[in-house]
Amino acid sequence: MSLFTMKLKGLNKVLTNINMVAMKLNGEMDDIIKRAGLIIERRAKENISGKHGHYRHIITGNLRRSITTEVEKLNMELYRVAVGTDVYYAAWVEAKDKSGGYLRPAFFESKDIALNYIADEIAKSIRGL
Repeated sequence: MSLFTMKLKGLNKVLTNINMVAMKLNGEMDDIIKRAGLIIERRAKENISGKHGHYRHIITGNLRRSITTEVEKLNMELYRVAVGTDVYYAAWVEAKDKSGGYLRPAFFESKDIALNYIADEIAKSIRGL
């Protein structure tokens, strides 16, 4: 039986760079995740405003103004992003919307954009080292 060996040079430098990226991103991820959530929030506000083919609900603008984004870091690898409102009639408006809602469609219409934004920001951080 023949054995082949390979010597890998520079592994410590690679691992050091990976650790540097991880430390840099750890400090920036809260903001990156928040901005990604704001992409979905913006789409929900556009939907409730009647843009993109959604039924227009605006009477006073209270519902649109009440839509917010909250980010919770659950652990080092997991975030929870909540886009929504605490206005009591929001669920009724969502259910009665003639175009299928404003909040749920906002998620499906913009989640890929938000995920691509996160990936782009991580790639920028990696290239910046």
